[in-house]
Parts: sequence; C-alpha cells; structure tokens
Amino acid sequence: MIGPLADGHEHQTRDVVVIGAGVTGSIVARELARAGCDVLLVERKAFPRRKVCGCCLSARAIRGLETAGLADVVRDLHPIELDRLSLRAARRSVELPMPAGWAVSRSALDLTLLQAAESAGVEVWTEVAATVGECADDRRMVSLVWEDPAAPVVHSERVAARLVVAADGLGHPSTRHVIALSSNHPEGEVSAHSRLGGGCEVSQVPASFVGGAIHMLVGRDGYVGLTQLESGTWNVAAAFDRTAIKQRGGLGQTAANVVLEATGESFDFLIDADWSGTPLLTQAPAQVALERLFLAGDAAGYVEPFTGEGMAGAIESALVVSRLAINAVNDWRSEWIESWTGLHRRLIRQRAWLCRGLAQLLRRPWAVSASIDLLRHWPGLAAPLLRSLNASSDLLNVPAMALATHPDALTQRVTTTDVRTSARRSEGRIRCQ
Repeated sequence: MIGPLADGHEHQTRDVVVIGAGVTGSIVARELARAGCDVLLVERKAFPRRKVCGCCLSARAIRGLETAGLADVVRDLHPIELDRLSLRAARRSVELPMPAGWAVSRSALDLTLLQAAESAGVEVWTEVAATVGECADDRRMVSLVWEDPAAPVVHSERVAARLVVAADGLGHPSTRHVIALSSNHPEGEVSAHSRLGGGCEVSQVPASFVGGAIHMLVGRDGYVGLTQLESGTWNVAAAFDRTAIKQRGGLGQTAANVVLEATGESFDFLIDADWSGTPLLTQAPAQVALERLFLAGDAAGYVEPFTGEGMAGAIESALVVSRLAINAVNDWRSEWIESWTGLHRRLIRQRAWLCRGLAQLLRRPWAVSASIDLLRHWPGLAAPLLRSLNASSDLLNVPAMALATHPDALTQRVTTTDVRTSARRSEGRIRCQ
C-alpha cells in the first residue's frame, strides 16, 4: 500500500486523485472507482493508524454507510451498540435514550473502509505527502513526496488529474497554497471561541460507567466524552478551552479536572494517558471548490460536534461530493464550483446551528446542570433534538444522474421528486468516460 520507490517520469495522469484516507476520502475514492474512474488515493500516514476522535457513529452515520453499501463490513468489526446518552455536570446526571448508534475504534474503521476502496479498484499510496498545485491543460497538478523505506532518500512525482478531491482533515494542508492564491482570506475562518480537541484510550474506567452509552461530562474548562469500544478499551474524546489547557498544564490534567468537577470521581489515570490533540475544532476554509478541485469532509469546514455528528457529516459529505464529482470528471464546467459550494452549504447549514447551540450550552455548566434537572423530570424533552441530529440529509435521496441533467438543481429549491423524474429520463448509470 506504499507508492512507487523510484522517481517517476515527468508526470502521470489520473481521472481522480483523492487526498486523505480517512472516512470521507476512502468513501469518495470507492464511489468514484465503482463508477469506472481511475482513482489514486494518497495518505500521508501509515495504516493502520492511531486516531482517537470520531469513534461514535450515530444512527444517521449508519444510514450513510448503508447508502454506500458499507454498513455490513463495519458491522463485521462487532461495534458496541450505543442506545443511551448519559449527561453529567455539577455532580448531577441524567440518562436519555437515543437512536441506536455504534462505537468502533478509528484504527479498525479507517482500515476497513480503505480496504473496501482498494477492493473497488482504487490504487492506494500511503506514507506519501500531497500538495495541490495549479491547473494545466485541463488537469489539476498534484505533487507527491515520500521517503524510500530502504534508504534515507526522498522521492517525488507529479500527477495530473481531471479532478482532485481533498479530504485531508482540519486545516486542509494539501490545498493551503492554492486557496491562498485564490482568496483574500487564505486562512479561512476560525471561530474566536473555538476549542481544542483531544483524545486517548484507556483500559478501564470506574464501575459506575458502563458500555453501550455515550458518557458526556461537562465542566467549566470543557467537556469529556467516554465510550467503550469493541476491543473493551475506552475511548476518551474531549474539547477544552485553550486557556484552560495552558493553565492546567496539558490535556490530561484538564480532562481529570473536568471529570472531577462533573462527577466528584477521581480520574487521575487520565493525566498520564497518551493524549493526541487536534487543531481548533470550529473552522472553515475560504473556499470549498476551485477549478477541478473539491474540498470534502473536515477539510471543507468543521463545527464542534455532538454525539457522532462529525462522523455523520463526513459520510454524507463523501456521498454527495462523489455524485457531483462523477459528472465533473466527465464534463468539467465552472458551474461545478458553485454547485459544490451550494451543496456543501446546504449540507451543513442546519447541522451547524444545532451544533453551535449545543456547544454554547456545554460552555455553561450551570445551564447543563439546570437542563439535567429538567430532563430528569421530563426526559421526553430531549427527543426532538436527538431526532433532529439523527435525521439524514435529503440530498442523499437524489441520484447522481440528476446532476448531469440539472447541475444546479440541488442548490435551488427543486424537490426530490422533480430531480428523480429528470433522472429517469436518462438511461444507464453515470460513469467515468
């Protein structure tokens, strides 16, 4: 799964280069390969890789996997079923039923999806860094750099692609250069109140915490989520104020303080755990599309998530952008830039305000504590919110064929019935040509 070990010729050509082999990248690559595209998937890390955030798949995320035909391969990993949300703050607690989801380690999930992409015909290069360049002769150039594992030699190669999909996560490192050249705000937008994420895995937790639930603990410095994984270990994912991490002396100490404040229990084992941090959680690039380039998943923007919201968004982003990408590969037009910009905005608009509202609530432990007292008496009050968070995007019901006949249909108020009717007038499945 590693790229070539010698410098290539001037450049090679591909239908599509997908950058980033996370959930979004692997699904996009697989969808395009199944449509007949010659796809190269490039990932800068070795697989399987350690990743501690994104272990919760909500009911909405599972439906996305079912749409992609990938639910069964993930089910074979024996994920833990999640059907409860336990919320704790100021030593108060409430447990709420929620639509059933899964907890599964990211190392297992990401490797499984990557292998599914390979089985569909995707060529995978790992431990290769990608930088997106300019367009030339109806192609977008991508520079690839890797080290020879047998010798301390750095190799490079250029690839010319009919389309590039960047799905390389927060901060979109592969596309910073081209977006900086095309925007008056090259760094995009980062929320002034954005928190830093962090995560780790621990072997055990106090007996009061049981599997099958998402345990969310809220304090003044942030919040900590705990979920048991299929391996029996516990995933710990957190979001903290930047100033609190500095004052407490690190992610582990901050996490232990939040848990103590929320539950009264000592979690000192978190202090010495092997923590990994993330970039600032709430941010967006200046643009999500340029000529022959789409940004997808977290690379296209991210809002501080809640109970698996981020993973569901990544899967839905992959499914929608891949449908648009099939058309863009076959017949690139400048209108595709506006189309993906509008589609992405529609994908995240409703979710963004929900997540922002919840993030603001979680910044106020007194409000969380009051909400817990209220929900203990009337637990049904949380049901509409949980249903809304788990509602799939209506864009998943629109066939790829529709975009070939109505490239702007989904950015306008065209009903799903209208789009499906239009799609039925065309015969066959859209494929790379």
